[in-house]
Amino acid sequence: MDKGKNESAIVTLNAQEYLKNIMKISLIPIDETNREAVIALSVCEDQPFVAPNEYSLEQADETNAKHPGVARPFAVYADSRLVGFCMFAFAPEAEDEDDRYWLWRFMIDKSEQGKGYGQAALTEIIKYFRDNGADRLHLSTEPENEAGMHIYHKFGFRETGEIDGGEAEMMQFLNFEMQPCEEDDAEFFREKIDEISDSIVPPAEGANDEYVFLKITDDDDNILGGCIMEIDSWNIAELDILWVDEKYRRQGLGSALIREAERVAREKGCYAMTLGTFDFQARPLYEKHGYKVVGTIKDWPRGHENYSLMKRLDQPSPEYVPSNAVAYEIKPASGEEADIIDDGLGDYNHSQAPYEHEFIWLNKKVLDEDGNLIAGIIAGVQGWNSAHIKMMWVDEEQRNRGIGTYLLSDFEREAKEKGAYKVILDALDWQMPFFEKHGYTICGTLEDCPKGHRWCQMQKLL
Repeated sequence: MDKGKNESAIVTLNAQEYLKNIMKISLIPIDETNREAVIALSVCEDQPFVAPNEYSLEQADETNAKHPGVARPFAVYADSRLVGFCMFAFAPEAEDEDDRYWLWRFMIDKSEQGKGYGQAALTEIIKYFRDNGADRLHLSTEPENEAGMHIYHKFGFRETGEIDGGEAEMMQFLNFEMQPCEEDDAEFFREKIDEISDSIVPPAEGANDEYVFLKITDDDDNILGGCIMEIDSWNIAELDILWVDEKYRRQGLGSALIREAERVAREKGCYAMTLGTFDFQARPLYEKHGYKVVGTIKDWPRGHENYSLMKRLDQPSPEYVPSNAVAYEIKPASGEEADIIDDGLGDYNHSQAPYEHEFIWLNKKVLDEDGNLIAGIIAGVQGWNSAHIKMMWVDEEQRNRGIGTYLLSDFEREAKEKGAYKVILDALDWQMPFFEKHGYTICGTLEDCPKGHRWCQMQKLL
């Protein structure tokens, strides 16, 4: 079915006028009594996205000759006055769910624009589909149709990532509700994601997720440096934070912390250590310790680069000890001391590439018509205006219905509105196809992490 030009000429209106007009809108089937009047409707010259109504009605006749009742053209009335036209593709028996319900055409006459009829009519259109059993509604629009896109976004439509005839497909669910997350939702998503991951790659025997905090202090117990290491149940360690006070750098403290972190990781059964570092941090030091760059994110933060590195702990590696190393005792650190270490690195990063704002969380969840939690995303925009997806989950019974696409598109749209210029995420090989389908590219790969699989860092420019 040719979905054709699926554009609208809609102008926003103040709330008072909108509410006043919305009660007047009705959708009347087109017949011989109103057909010519509908054909006579047109949009403004600066709205080239809308197909002529005569062409649309001819297309409806052709479609219904082959598939009776699929094309449903309506005249849009405000009270008894004709103000616009819309046409639906209504095919509930179509095998592909995405082919069943489409807003095929939508326009408001140029003489009636600016009066709120577009928004009021769109409300009635959505109600029509919902009342007639549709669970979702699709449309397509020229990406250059910014006014139309703005209204569709306002009414809950989100891009699917598909392009049909140069038009961007959009969709919204009619029996699901998207809401901001509550405090305990992130932990629920984490548990669900872990269940999936553990079913694909079972945890190593006796292994548990844990954090290791290490510190170096002076005689007065002032923290001179430290590190935070995360160990997962697959026996992979991540050196998440490594920081040395500026006054004590180039004395071997960083190397000592790396060696101790590796010793602890091996003791706990880890076979690999991963880490990330920026071009203004310690990449040369890590490479001296045998770490190899496995990925690069260019222009993050703007004007800089980020590197992913990895080292196998189950293979021989030369030990690096700086010639000018000063001997300091490395001890376990408390959670409060770990916060000091984390803040120390954060302050240094900020001095090299200043943050523009605090982290902006954009967490969302999806509820079905019974209020059950069926999907969610934990994500936001970091101070360098990079968007980051921490977690994304869709209930297994609800997959392949476009819910993940809907969540992802909504996040990308909102992140871009908040100033984000790219999205960065980590994905395992069984998660990658979904993100690749939506325009994400691989910028780093850890082979055999977890064993028999691979971890990838991915990004998408907004």
